[in-house]
Amino acid sequence: METLRDLYTRIPKKWKIWILSFLIAWLIRWICGVETLLIILIFAIALPVLFRNLGDTKALIIGKQAVRQLFGYFRGVIIFAFLPVVWELVCDLIRNPSLESIIELVVIIIVILVIWKKFDEIIGKYIRQNFGTRRRRR
Repeated sequence: METLRDLYTRIPKKWKIWILSFLIAWLIRWICGVETLLIILIFAIALPVLFRNLGDTKALIIGKQAVRQLFGYFRGVIIFAFLPVVWELVCDLIRNPSLESIIELVVIIIVILVIWKKFDEIIGKYIRQNFGTRRRRR
Protein backbone atom coordinates (compact mmCIF):
# COMPACT_ATOMS: atom_id res chain seq x y z
CA MET A 1 0.00 0.00 0.00
CA GLU A 2 2.86 2.39 0.73
CA THR A 3 4.30 1.70 -2.69
CA LEU A 4 1.04 2.72 -4.35
CA ARG A 5 0.92 5.94 -2.32
CA ASP A 6 4.52 6.74 -3.24
CA LEU A 7 3.72 6.08 -6.87
CA TYR A 8 0.62 8.30 -6.65
CA THR A 9 2.58 11.18 -5.13
CA ARG A 10 5.16 11.01 -7.93
CA ILE A 11 2.54 11.49 -10.66
CA PRO A 12 2.42 15.13 -11.84
CA LYS A 13 -0.82 17.02 -11.18
CA LYS A 14 -1.65 17.48 -14.88
CA TRP A 15 -1.32 13.73 -15.43
CA LYS A 16 -3.66 13.03 -12.50
CA ILE A 17 -6.36 15.19 -14.10
CA TRP A 18 -5.81 13.52 -17.47
CA ILE A 19 -5.91 10.02 -15.94
CA LEU A 20 -9.08 10.87 -14.01
CA SER A 21 -10.81 12.26 -17.11
CA PHE A 22 -9.68 9.20 -19.11
CA LEU A 23 -11.09 6.83 -16.47
CA ILE A 24 -14.40 8.70 -16.34
CA ALA A 25 -14.63 8.65 -20.15
CA TRP A 26 -13.77 4.95 -20.20
CA LEU A 27 -16.46 4.23 -17.59
CA ILE A 28 -19.07 6.19 -19.57
CA ARG A 29 -18.10 4.38 -22.79
CA TRP A 30 -18.23 1.01 -21.02
CA ILE A 31 -21.63 1.60 -19.38
CA CYS A 32 -23.52 3.79 -21.87
CA GLY A 33 -21.59 3.64 -25.13
CA VAL A 34 -19.59 5.95 -27.34
CA GLU A 35 -22.62 7.96 -28.42
CA THR A 36 -23.32 9.03 -24.85
CA LEU A 37 -19.70 10.03 -24.32
CA LEU A 38 -19.71 12.16 -27.47
CA ILE A 39 -22.97 13.86 -26.48
CA ILE A 40 -21.57 14.61 -23.02
CA LEU A 41 -18.38 16.02 -24.52
CA ILE A 42 -20.33 18.17 -26.98
CA PHE A 43 -22.43 19.56 -24.12
CA ALA A 44 -19.24 20.07 -22.11
CA ILE A 45 -17.97 22.21 -24.98
CA ALA A 46 -21.21 24.10 -25.66
CA LEU A 47 -22.12 24.97 -22.07
CA PRO A 48 -18.81 26.66 -21.13
CA VAL A 49 -18.93 28.67 -24.37
CA LEU A 50 -22.45 29.76 -23.46
CA PHE A 51 -21.44 30.61 -19.87
CA ARG A 52 -18.40 32.49 -21.11
CA ASN A 53 -20.56 34.53 -23.47
CA LEU A 54 -22.79 35.31 -20.50
CA GLY A 55 -19.77 36.48 -18.51
CA ASP A 56 -18.45 33.52 -16.48
CA THR A 57 -14.72 33.20 -17.15
CA LYS A 58 -14.19 30.21 -14.83
CA ALA A 59 -16.02 28.03 -17.35
CA LEU A 60 -13.03 28.38 -19.69
CA ILE A 61 -11.06 25.69 -17.87
CA ILE A 62 -13.85 23.13 -18.22
CA GLY A 63 -14.45 24.02 -21.86
CA LYS A 64 -10.79 23.81 -22.83
CA GLN A 65 -10.44 20.41 -21.16
CA ALA A 66 -13.57 19.14 -22.92
CA VAL A 67 -12.35 20.36 -26.31
CA ARG A 68 -8.97 18.73 -25.82
CA GLN A 69 -10.67 15.51 -24.71
CA LEU A 70 -13.05 15.42 -27.69
CA PHE A 71 -10.43 16.19 -30.35
CA GLY A 72 -7.99 13.84 -28.59
CA TYR A 73 -10.60 11.10 -28.81
CA PHE A 74 -11.09 11.72 -32.54
CA ARG A 75 -7.33 11.80 -33.08
CA GLY A 76 -6.94 8.52 -31.19
CA VAL A 77 -9.64 6.84 -33.26
CA ILE A 78 -8.07 7.94 -36.53
CA ILE A 79 -4.58 6.88 -35.49
CA PHE A 80 -5.86 3.59 -34.06
CA ALA A 81 -7.32 2.84 -37.51
CA PHE A 82 -3.75 2.66 -38.84
CA LEU A 83 -2.77 -0.05 -36.33
CA PRO A 84 -3.76 -3.11 -38.47
CA VAL A 85 -1.83 -1.76 -41.46
CA VAL A 86 1.25 -1.01 -39.37
CA TRP A 87 1.06 -4.44 -37.73
CA GLU A 88 0.84 -6.16 -41.12
CA LEU A 89 3.82 -4.16 -42.43
CA VAL A 90 5.92 -4.95 -39.35
CA CYS A 91 5.11 -8.67 -39.64
CA ASP A 92 5.95 -8.57 -43.35
CA LEU A 93 9.18 -6.73 -42.58
CA ILE A 94 10.17 -9.39 -40.03
CA ARG A 95 9.33 -12.29 -42.37
CA ASN A 96 10.77 -10.82 -45.56
CA PRO A 97 12.91 -7.69 -45.05
CA SER A 98 12.84 -5.42 -48.06
CA LEU A 99 13.33 -1.77 -48.86
CA GLU A 100 9.75 -1.53 -50.11
CA SER A 101 8.35 -2.59 -46.71
CA ILE A 102 10.58 -0.08 -44.92
CA ILE A 103 9.47 2.75 -47.22
CA GLU A 104 5.78 1.85 -46.73
CA LEU A 105 6.25 1.81 -42.95
CA VAL A 106 8.06 5.17 -43.00
CA VAL A 107 5.31 6.73 -45.15
CA ILE A 108 2.58 5.52 -42.77
CA ILE A 109 4.53 6.82 -39.76
CA ILE A 110 4.88 10.20 -41.49
CA VAL A 111 1.12 10.26 -42.19
CA ILE A 112 0.41 9.46 -38.52
CA LEU A 113 2.75 12.22 -37.37
CA VAL A 114 1.12 14.72 -39.76
CA ILE A 115 -2.33 13.77 -38.42
CA TRP A 116 -1.03 14.23 -34.85
CA LYS A 117 0.39 17.67 -35.66
CA LYS A 118 -2.67 18.83 -37.60
CA PHE A 119 -4.96 17.86 -34.74
CA ASP A 120 -2.75 19.85 -32.36
CA GLU A 121 -3.11 22.86 -34.68
CA ILE A 122 -6.88 22.35 -34.95
CA ILE A 123 -7.24 22.11 -31.18
CA GLY A 124 -5.13 25.23 -30.64
CA LYS A 125 -7.00 27.24 -33.28
CA TYR A 126 -10.41 26.19 -31.96
CA ILE A 127 -9.46 27.04 -28.37
CA ARG A 128 -8.07 30.44 -29.42
CA GLN A 129 -11.20 31.26 -31.41
CA ASN A 130 -13.78 30.14 -28.86
CA PHE A 131 -12.00 30.37 -25.51
CA GLY A 132 -9.46 33.12 -26.09
CA THR A 133 -9.58 36.45 -24.35
CA ARG A 134 -11.80 38.99 -26.00
CA ARG A 135 -10.17 42.22 -27.04
CA ARG A 136 -12.33 45.28 -26.78
CA ARG A 137 -11.74 48.18 -29.09
CA ARG A 138 -11.90 51.67 -27.68
